[in-house]
Amino acid sequence: MTTQEPSLDFAALSIDSNILRGQRYNFDGGILKQLEQFKGSPVQILQPDVIHSEGIKHLASEITDALRAARSNLRTLAKYALFDNIQNFTENSLGPVLSAPALAEAKLNSFYERINARVISSSSVQIQDLMQMYFNVEPPFETASDKKHEFPDAIALLALKAWAVSENKRTVVVSKDKGWHAFAQNLQHLHVVGDLAEALALFQPHTKVATLISLLQAEGMLDHDSHLFASITNAIAIHTTEQMPEIEANAVFNYEYDDFQIVYLSHKFAKPEVGEKPRIRIVLIKDDLVVLSLSALVSTEVMATFSFSQYDSIDKDSVSLGGTIEERPVSYEADVLIHFRGDWKHLDQGLKPSKIEIVGTMQQIHFGDIGPDYSNDRDDDIQLAWEQEQEYQRRRDEELERWR
Repeated sequence: MTTQEPSLDFAALSIDSNILRGQRYNFDGGILKQLEQFKGSPVQILQPDVIHSEGIKHLASEITDALRAARSNLRTLAKYALFDNIQNFTENSLGPVLSAPALAEAKLNSFYERINARVISSSSVQIQDLMQMYFNVEPPFETASDKKHEFPDAIALLALKAWAVSENKRTVVVSKDKGWHAFAQNLQHLHVVGDLAEALALFQPHTKVATLISLLQAEGMLDHDSHLFASITNAIAIHTTEQMPEIEANAVFNYEYDDFQIVYLSHKFAKPEVGEKPRIRIVLIKDDLVVLSLSALVSTEVMATFSFSQYDSIDKDSVSLGGTIEERPVSYEADVLIHFRGDWKHLDQGLKPSKIEIVGTMQQIHFGDIGPDYSNDRDDDIQLAWEQEQEYQRRRDEELERWR
């Protein structure tokens, strides 16, 4: 007699814009690509129109930045290239007629098509319900003075609630916003989680999930001395060194940086409790493929070489003031997606990891207060030149003052 798999507890899924933005809108890889498993399935993916509009706005901003950088790089290349069609390409293919919002909406709609998603209207939201939540400071509204910024979130949540109730379908909502979690805390039809991998695990057949996770942990496949752990470490190290975060610092003088490096140090997997096995989540199960997700805290050391200058208003030029090499410890969160090929039903025959993806970036690194370092012999000449320049300017100012 065959064992019947339990029916799914949830029938729909919705994803807040902060999740898409956190994944850098990587629709063609990482965990967002795993949503393609819902194409042709009974599970519906819903996006309230206000969240859809936010997604267009955020994605359009990134496209605008990318277009600006591409045009600038091509203009620079055109100065040195031996062929003259670069400028024509820039004007014809990357010209002002190229609309970032239109590109963003087309990209989102293409993604929706691949994952069985659709946009739902917020017209069902009653204005009296919205205003009552606002004045009573009910979630997602908070007591902060800028609570008016929560109106889009409130409209989206009310629209999702109205749809779920009318369709009588329990809906998983993915958001990192605490207000979303508080809103759905006592609702029967909405269940909010803070992680997309956790949401996907809710849609996998439950008996398979429990059995597979326990077997994988028992096999010790994630222990430090295992081949899989070494492969994950290598993938995280490569992913770490390839990142290009924004660099910020506080300095009295103008500064530029180069020779930027990120060195991987270590990582730790998230665990439910101290001493327990790493927390594993299943995001996809097929006959010959299993995709697992683990959360990791990655420790790195970031190094950058800064050079400083000050503008000379008399000579109309910048005066070099030396430089410094700064190092900072930086940690960031990443999701590790492990693709296993093989028949997961017969684990004793071994699952073979065929692909490891690392999702998660350091978007910005702040070095804090920095300034020229004159402690090294190599900077003595620079310091002396700067002091001489300062003395020269002082004497010149005195001479000018005398002739006034």
